Amino acid sequence: MASSAVAPIHKFREDKATNLKINEKFKHFFLNEYLFVVYYGGRSSGKSCTAAIAVITIMLNEPGSICVASRQFAATLESSCKAELDNAIQLMNVGHLFHQSTSKQIKAKNGSVCSFLGLDRNKSNNKSFSNIRVLWIEEASDVTDQSWKFLIPTVARNEGAQIFCTFNPELESDWVYRNFIDEVYDNAVVTKINYDENAYNNAQLYRLIAADKRRDYDEYMHVWEGFPRTSDKTTIIQARWFDACIGAADKLGIDVNGPVVYGFDVADENGDANGFVARQGFQLEYCEEFFESSPNKAAEKVFNMHLGKDVNSKVPSADKIIFDSIGVGAGAKGEFRRLHDLENNWGKLFPDVIAFNAGKGVDNPTKKYNDGVTNKEFFANVKAQAWFSIRDKMQKTHDWVVHDIKCQPNDIISIKPGTNYRSLQLELCRVKFEKSNGKIKVQSKADTTDKSENIADAFIMAFYDSNKYRASIWSK
Repeated sequence: MASSAVAPIHKFREDKATNLKINEKFKHFFLNEYLFVVYYGGRSSGKSCTAAIAVITIMLNEPGSICVASRQFAATLESSCKAELDNAIQLMNVGHLFHQSTSKQIKAKNGSVCSFLGLDRNKSNNKSFSNIRVLWIEEASDVTDQSWKFLIPTVARNEGAQIFCTFNPELESDWVYRNFIDEVYDNAVVTKINYDENAYNNAQLYRLIAADKRRDYDEYMHVWEGFPRTSDKTTIIQARWFDACIGAADKLGIDVNGPVVYGFDVADENGDANGFVARQGFQLEYCEEFFESSPNKAAEKVFNMHLGKDVNSKVPSADKIIFDSIGVGAGAKGEFRRLHDLENNWGKLFPDVIAFNAGKGVDNPTKKYNDGVTNKEFFANVKAQAWFSIRDKMQKTHDWVVHDIKCQPNDIISIKPGTNYRSLQLELCRVKFEKSNGKIKVQSKADTTDKSENIADAFIMAFYDSNKYRASIWSK
């Protein structure tokens, strides 16, 4: 930490033993209250430096304590964790209480030791975690799902042990982001902190940050503000486009009206969930995942939503229901037909029900899509065409909300605040595209994640405009 400082935004406390100023937000490093102590955000916030100070403090205050400093990749340990711990010893002026540090460990004269561990080379090294007091995981975004599955129970079995996590978010699909930011893991405290909360940052750094913000705003938001990357170059829908859609109708002062359309993604036969969304006009009104014992039961639940009989799902009655007809979707189609035959008994008009087959050829094949290229030349199938149609709508929404570039209201998407949109966003913004024989296709689930995009697929079907031209299953 440099001596040149700017006025801190948040409270700092001064450690009397070391004269160090430590941001009050970092207090959880010094309190043994949670199994997981998670700090995330942009660069130059002081996360790693303070984590190292906390580890050294534990080593000195608890003689004989065993600590481990780790990263996913062993090759980077010496330039990161070890360097931070050596620096912490110097800052705290406690070098006389330690033996000479090595590339493998730091030993205190009171018997405490901190070892360095590359998780990629020690996938099942239980010895490193025997009687552990604290495991510090630096750059936790890099840690694989497999490593987490080993680490958590191995550390937690030691009474009073803790896991410190510090990281700059990379992708929303990373395990650490999914489990500590999207949904907070049990027995965890999670805190975001950025550069503007670090009293040790100097004016030169602030000038650099301001220049980065002007030059590349998306990269600035990722590097300095601690947001996950909006996407890589093959992600179909960027997170910032989705964010602009939240409450877009209110932001732009546009009335919401139009037909109510349900999107219904039928669950596979492997314990998967059904995905459901309801939109009115250009606005998402409701979305959820639900489990049923069969496609028939799931279809009946969706129709009960239309009737207002499902007490847990308050959605308006549908003008159209669009469902995925591939595979197990055939069972839902049969159930809709059975319910249709009972229409008079229901005493309510049955909505149009439209089957969507994502593997079929494109709609309007000879229509120009991009740079004079036709739909059939650009897309491999209608699934890719539908996803890119929603991509275009969400990008136009962002451009209108953020840059005041206006378009027709039917060309945007608004997401009603209060809906379960975080789950939807996580699914939508991780799906990627690839090229197959020169044409765009949606990357298969087997190539991305084991979890299906249930709500996202339902959302795409509901908002894909060309579905309104498809004939209802009643006309076939």
